[in-house]
Amino acid sequence: MKKLRRRLFILAIIFALISSAGVYVYLRSLDETPKVEEAKTYIILVAAQDIPARVKIEEDMIKEVEVTFEPTSEKFYNDFTDLLGKYVKTKIYEDSQFHKDNLNISLEEELSLKISGNMRAVSVGISGNSGVANLVKPGDYVDIVVYLPQLTENSVVLRPDIVKILLQNVEVLAIDQDLTSEVETTLEDVESSSDDLSQKFYIATLSVPVFEVERLILAKDIGMIDLVLRPIEGDYVYATNGVIWQELLLDDFDRLKDMFPNYEVNSVGEVYIDPNEVTYDKYIYYTVEFGDTLREISLLFYGTEENYLLLQQVNNISDENVISAGMGLKVPVLDN
Repeated sequence: MKKLRRRLFILAIIFALISSAGVYVYLRSLDETPKVEEAKTYIILVAAQDIPARVKIEEDMIKEVEVTFEPTSEKFYNDFTDLLGKYVKTKIYEDSQFHKDNLNISLEEELSLKISGNMRAVSVGISGNSGVANLVKPGDYVDIVVYLPQLTENSVVLRPDIVKILLQNVEVLAIDQDLTSEVETTLEDVESSSDDLSQKFYIATLSVPVFEVERLILAKDIGMIDLVLRPIEGDYVYATNGVIWQELLLDDFDRLKDMFPNYEVNSVGEVYIDPNEVTYDKYIYYTVEFGDTLREISLLFYGTEENYLLLQQVNNISDENVISAGMGLKVPVLDN
C-alpha cells in the first residue's frame, strides 16, 4: 500500500511540473511581440504621363514606382535603355507599364515615321526608262526632271517642248511598298526581267517639302516625270533654266550648230562677246560658292577678269551680279 501511494505521489509531482512548464511557456509567449515579416518590393518603369501613338519615348515620359509584386520581364520593358528612342504603337496611359507589344514599331515599318516637320510623302509612277533602270532604292537621293510636251491651240504654239529640273536632292522613302534598301534579288529574277526592264512600272514614294507638293503633283499630271540619281555625297542644288528643243540645236551664242550649215537662225538673246574670238569644245562645271562673282570666277580659271562676259554668255546670265551660292556654272575650256 505504501508503494502505491509513493507511486501516485511521484506521478502527481511529474504532472504538476509538466503543467507548470506549459503555463510558463504560455505566459512567456504573451510577453513576446509577434514578428511580422517585411514584404519584398520591386522597382518597375511606368508612363509618367499619357503617351500618344507614334510618339518617340523620351526620358521625362518614364518614371520609377515601387511595387510588391515581382515584375514580369518577359512582357514589359523595365530598363531605361530599352525604352528610350522607341516609338509607341498605340496610346500608353499614365502609370501603365511599357508592354513590349506596344513598342515594336520601327522606322522600317512605318512610313509616317520617316518624315517630319514640313516634309510630305508623295508617290509618283516610274518605269525603267524614267527611273534609272529600276536601280533606285529607298534611302537614295534623286533630282526630279519634268518634261512638258508642246502645247498648241489653232495651230499656234503656246508652249514649246520643255524639260526642266523641278526638284533636287529629294529622298526616296520607298519603292512600291518596300521601305528598306535591303532588297533581295536573285540571279533568276534579273534574268527573267532583263528583257522587259525598261517597261517595268513601279511606284516611288518621295520626301517632298510641303511648299513643293503642288508643283510636283501638277507636273506629273500634265507632263512626264524622270528621276535622276544623285551621288552619295554632295547636296548641292543647282540653278537651271530648263531647255527647249531649239537649244538642242543652238550653241552658246544662239547660233545653229553645224548640222545644218546653210540654215540661218536669228539670235534670240543678247550676245555679250564676239563668238569668233573664242574657241572651245568642252566645259568644266563649277559650283558657285558664297561671295563669288563672275569676275572672280573668270580670274580663277582664266587668270583674268575679262572673260566674265564669256561666262555670262555661256550660262545665259542676264545680270553679272545675280548669281547665288550652289548655282552650277559651265566654264568653257578655251583652246590655246
